[in-house]
Amino acid sequence: MPSKITTTEENIWMQLLEDASSDKRLPEKSLLVLGGSIEAQSQFTDSITPKPLPQPARRPYERQQRKSPNIANHFALGYTYRDVLDIDQEDILARMSIHLLPDTRPPYAPLLKPLFTPQTIPHTLAVILLDWDEPWHWLSQFRERISILKSVLDSLDNDCKDTMDTVMKSWRERRTGPAVDGSTTNFIGDRNQQTQAPPPPLGPGEWDDPLGIPICVVCLNAEKTHILAREHVWTDTQFDFILQHLRTILLKHGGSLVYTSSTEASNAILTDVIRSSLGIQSLLQKTILKPEAIQRDSILIPPNWDTSGKIKTLDSTFDVEAVGRDWGTEVASAVQDVSSQPSKEQTDGTESVATEILSNFSRNIQDPNHRFTSTTSIPTTDDQPTKPRPNLQAFLATQLPILRRLEAEDAEGPPSQPHPQPDAQTLKQLPLRPAGEPDATTTKVTEPVTPMLMNVGGVVRDVEAEIKELRERAALRGAEEANNDKGEVDDDRESEKKLEWLAGLANRRKTGGSTPSTPQR
Repeated sequence: MPSKITTTEENIWMQLLEDASSDKRLPEKSLLVLGGSIEAQSQFTDSITPKPLPQPARRPYERQQRKSPNIANHFALGYTYRDVLDIDQEDILARMSIHLLPDTRPPYAPLLKPLFTPQTIPHTLAVILLDWDEPWHWLSQFRERISILKSVLDSLDNDCKDTMDTVMKSWRERRTGPAVDGSTTNFIGDRNQQTQAPPPPLGPGEWDDPLGIPICVVCLNAEKTHILAREHVWTDTQFDFILQHLRTILLKHGGSLVYTSSTEASNAILTDVIRSSLGIQSLLQKTILKPEAIQRDSILIPPNWDTSGKIKTLDSTFDVEAVGRDWGTEVASAVQDVSSQPSKEQTDGTESVATEILSNFSRNIQDPNHRFTSTTSIPTTDDQPTKPRPNLQAFLATQLPILRRLEAEDAEGPPSQPHPQPDAQTLKQLPLRPAGEPDATTTKVTEPVTPMLMNVGGVVRDVEAEIKELRERAALRGAEEANNDKGEVDDDRESEKKLEWLAGLANRRKTGGSTPSTPQR
């Protein structure tokens, strides 16, 4: 009997300990970052890590300030983690595991499959990094990263696919996701809660190709848009063309789009988008995203906010349906290439259509630094034959004999030609000149071609110019002295005239002559 009571008491205590430990267990969130360089991924990770608030000096036994763990992303699939803190940075809301894959080529696809399980899929967000250093490569990079992600998700087992269907249904019905300013839908961050409001109907092109997990496209270094506009004369036409393609693609997959820069306000918006997409809500303040589709350096398109009509407001001639259809064909072809199981019939049937969206994008968005790129697109027709570009090595091989021949000619020097001797008839026609008169041709040859330079105290001076300047100064000085002498002569003459006039007055007084009339008293 006592043993039974002891066993019951132990079970009670074990249950209490498990409940207490489960209450302190942090929610696990997963973030998969695809693409971007090692530096770009580190920049993104630092952007979603808020700077620590200034804190007063703590005692040694009190909790020290947290330090961000290192990032290991130099080889294949990298990993790091971050503790998601509340606004006051006191409470830990969740622990976010960050998996980073810079190289998204098909051989690295098997590394992503262990990350997706029925337990992790509801708490996973895929982030695709793009950089404003090379926006002309965005569409091809986007296709490569979407295709590797879609190929991995399509290869999962049935349990994972059922979980992905549930997650996508929750996002499609707008029961999960960030709260958007101006939206009438009751968004909630916790996927376990449900809302009774009926979901609004989907528009054309919305959620045509859900991937299975939510995605977010982050375009780094948006401040470089001003450099493109100022130095390379990019206009709103190019920026709107890029933005419309990205929004049309994300409309099909139900993703979000963020343009980020190096400012703290931009980092705060990106942090809110990532946290709300993962279902992490602050206990002190509710996060509400404000969409932005006008300012080119601070674009924010939340999930479930965009429509085909809003995309056409930038350019009414942009065909959203055609771009979305071509993108679906392009991604399907790319997924087959990643899986390495394409059928010949499907490949032959979609080869011309698959590259249409990429070729159109590359024609309109070109690298301004490329020396062979023109600023305007040249229209081509099917009747004009296209000349294939020659191989670089073959071209260099044809130029090698020419270079060697020219090098040999330079080594031999110019061919020596004998000076032609004038005949008797030519000598008779030459004009005679007196003896001692220099020849005109001889004087022209003997004249120096370049000025005579001399280094005087470390300063190079033109001797001829200095002599000419000295002569001009001497002539000017002589003219000034001549003017001064003339002025002195005039002064002497005037003095002599005054003396003569005074002498004349004195003589008149002595001889009793008349004097000038003066007033008498």
